[in-house]
Amino acid sequence: MSSDDLLPAGDASALKTALAPAVERSGSVEAFADWLRSRQQVEAVDVSGYLVKTEPPQREVTVLMRTGGAGTARWSLDIAVQTDGSLCLRRIHPP
Repeated sequence: MSSDDLLPAGDASALKTALAPAVERSGSVEAFADWLRSRQQVEAVDVSGYLVKTEPPQREVTVLMRTGGAGTARWSLDIAVQTDGSLCLRRIHPP
């Protein structure tokens, strides 16, 4: 997916499908957040500064995206940090 492709910002399931490969390719949550910030329709990205104590642990990324016209959508992305350091997008939900 190039940085010019629009993300399905209004649909959590479709957005998860679109973002999962980018999460898995990223070397860190911060690198993924930087990639998100480079997207033309993304207005803001906030990365939690801590790991949520789940198994495996996860970090939360909150993103504000333009959905078209004047509309926006805000989503929380739960990103699992595997024991080998790889990342996996577990869930997308309203913040």
